[in-house]
Amino acid sequence: MSLVQSWRRKVQNYSKREKLFLFLIIVLSIVSFALLIRVLVNTNDPNTCLTKECITAAHHVISMVDETVDPCENFYNFTCGNFLKTAIGKDQISPLLVLHDAKNNGLKQMIVEDRNDETNLTKSFRYQRKFYRACMNTTAIDENKDESFLEDLRHVVGGWPLSQGYVLDLFWPDVMLRARERGMLYNWFFTIDTDVDYKRRKVLLELSPPPKLYYDKNVWNEKNIQKFVEIADYWGKQPIGATAWEVKNTLDFAKNLSIIVENAHKYSSNETDNKKFTMKISKLRELHFPRLQWLQYLQNFTGVQSLSENDEIIFKMKGDEYFKDLYYLLQKTDTKFWANYISIIFLIEDCRYLSTKVKKICKDLISSSMQNQRADFCFHRALSKFEGVVEAQYIRKTVTKDKVKDITAMIESIKKEMEVTLKRTKWMDERTKEKAVKHLKNITSAIGWTKTVFDEALFEKLFGYVQGEISSTNVTRMNHELNRFYCDYHFKKIKQPFNDLRENHLSLPMVEVNAFYIKYWEILILAAPILQPLIYDIKWPKYLTYGSLGSIIGHELTHAFAPMDEDNFKMQKYYGYNITDYWTNQTHKNYDAATGCMVEEYVRYTKEIDIKLENKTKTLNENIADFTGVNLAYRAYQTWAYFKGEDKKLPGLKFTSNQLFWILSSMYQCIEPKLESGAYVHPEIEPSLSHAIASFRVNGPIRNSPYFAYDFGCPEGTKMNPKEKCGIFV
Repeated sequence: MSLVQSWRRKVQNYSKREKLFLFLIIVLSIVSFALLIRVLVNTNDPNTCLTKECITAAHHVISMVDETVDPCENFYNFTCGNFLKTAIGKDQISPLLVLHDAKNNGLKQMIVEDRNDETNLTKSFRYQRKFYRACMNTTAIDENKDESFLEDLRHVVGGWPLSQGYVLDLFWPDVMLRARERGMLYNWFFTIDTDVDYKRRKVLLELSPPPKLYYDKNVWNEKNIQKFVEIADYWGKQPIGATAWEVKNTLDFAKNLSIIVENAHKYSSNETDNKKFTMKISKLRELHFPRLQWLQYLQNFTGVQSLSENDEIIFKMKGDEYFKDLYYLLQKTDTKFWANYISIIFLIEDCRYLSTKVKKICKDLISSSMQNQRADFCFHRALSKFEGVVEAQYIRKTVTKDKVKDITAMIESIKKEMEVTLKRTKWMDERTKEKAVKHLKNITSAIGWTKTVFDEALFEKLFGYVQGEISSTNVTRMNHELNRFYCDYHFKKIKQPFNDLRENHLSLPMVEVNAFYIKYWEILILAAPILQPLIYDIKWPKYLTYGSLGSIIGHELTHAFAPMDEDNFKMQKYYGYNITDYWTNQTHKNYDAATGCMVEEYVRYTKEIDIKLENKTKTLNENIADFTGVNLAYRAYQTWAYFKGEDKKLPGLKFTSNQLFWILSSMYQCIEPKLESGAYVHPEIEPSLSHAIASFRVNGPIRNSPYFAYDFGCPEGTKMNPKEKCGIFV
């Protein structure tokens, strides 16, 4: 096969969005090359940056900015104008979509790429790649003829009664235990899991109702009787009439069970405090299952032999009501029917790992979740089965030591500006200022993610991947082995204490196109995908990086000094923290008065564009962070430029360094509103209800900045330079 044929074949397997992403890369390469030729021909200026990174950045600015718009009248339309003209045609709600797709493509490439030598890869990453390949190998799956699945089914429930025409003498708790040991789903009648008691810093065993997802009305519908019969006939030789009757009774059992499960969930969903559910294991003897020796059963199920009658568990059900209803339902139901029910759940859960014939029938049963291509399915299953593994690899690959050093310096420079701002803030009294500055010095940062992720050996040990063994090459069996390993890993944590709550909570990496400030842990997190071009490039001139990433850092740091709100108090209660509100009563009163201008600013702005606000203060905290962050970053850049000297300018552009700072601080905020309510919106970039509308997030901070108007020469009285300006931290 030629290289061209091989390339074409790969492209044919790409999704529509991946093809679009590839097209954009090709177009960008062509335009960048053309721009390079133009620059090389037309400039001999030694102060112009001609690196690949500068040329690409210049192209990005050209593709976004609409120079026909007056920046002094509407900076959002000026900065985002060209983007908005083409966004709908590209199905691109935001420029950040490029980072999102680049991240996904990066993760996928790391999993699917061919490697002759995997010895330098971590054990977990080798297994993740092995799982993906097994999932994609539909030829091997068809050759297996579902035997791996059927063997496990026979071990757990004695085979599918619907298919083999008979049922063994079964005791459902034993079936549940065998399912757990075999790595098949076991929570069809109730769930045994773990949960964290954050206040007491330990992991507890949890009993709760089964998930509602098993009771999808589309599955347990009489129109599907023939489909179940068809699969049963494929796997066995039962007469059609008898099996249809069995399916009908099995569906009736499923419907009756769904009623009592729904009632149980209504209770558990109304309670959020785990303390209300805590009880001793000895109390389980009072439930309506006299044959079940609860302590011994839970010891065998979890593998934790140290469990005792006096140990506390979380019991997320209303007294004995659910188990009593379950007991009487099972008492009046023939074993054959509930065994069929369990077998169907196994089938639905594993159907995409099964043979083509079975998979095709399953597609009609659960069509809503089987529309994506095989490669997408296998990729996302590989992600979910190996939580954080390729994400950690991605972070280690993209977040270099040089990046960490550079961004750390940027954070420290912006923190210095925040300290200056706090000390001169008029609405804070001296006592509050002193404690605020102390709070600022305690803030730590995680660039890419926390340090645990960068230590391969520690990461493998923490998540138990060094202990797991996957011997099979059949994807169904691999899936079951992974399920068993997952349960073993989590059940081993029962009764185990942990002291570092922050590290426990943040050790699993998150790769979103986002940044966070977590108030109760005093940590600023810059996720790895946001540390890429469009937002950051270590080889960019500093006016670009301070404008984009610097404004984001300033925004998140500002959240550290917002007043404690209801959400903060809820979270600190949940995690068992006791964060003291160091603001004095006078500072609180002054703050309320000082924020009035910003509240009215947003009200006026939305009224001008005919948007009705239901809650005029809902976005206040985010607005303050927007207003403050960009000014902190601007001052930090000016300090850097003063000592280091001004960077070279971008090629082919007439904008000054300061003007490009403001442009970069705004470009990533561009959003095409017509795509916000479309069928396809990325949750990572969809506007949050706590944020203002996109145009205000740009124009609001700009028009109220004491620095912007000078850099763009905006006369006083223009929309982007009003005489009276609002601000909290100025």
